[in-house]
Amino acid sequence: MLLNMIRQTIEELTTTKVAKAMGLPISTVHRWKMEDRIPGDGPQHDWRLAQFNAAVKKLRAKPLKRTRRAAA
Repeated sequence: MLLNMIRQTIEELTTTKVAKAMGLPISTVHRWKMEDRIPGDGPQHDWRLAQFNAAVKKLRAKPLKRTRRAAA
């Protein structure tokens, strides 16, 4: 994911949902949204970015579609 899309992605999925999916305080994710970046250097940043991407993937996953059985 491109780092300059952090704000847009969080706004799309909502701050609360992203925070819950990552297990972080809402205030932390809100700060990332306001700064439009994920803080840290090296392994710290890589880990946070991987967690963010996993949360986004989970939230964007489409639920399985249920099909109705045809009436017999």
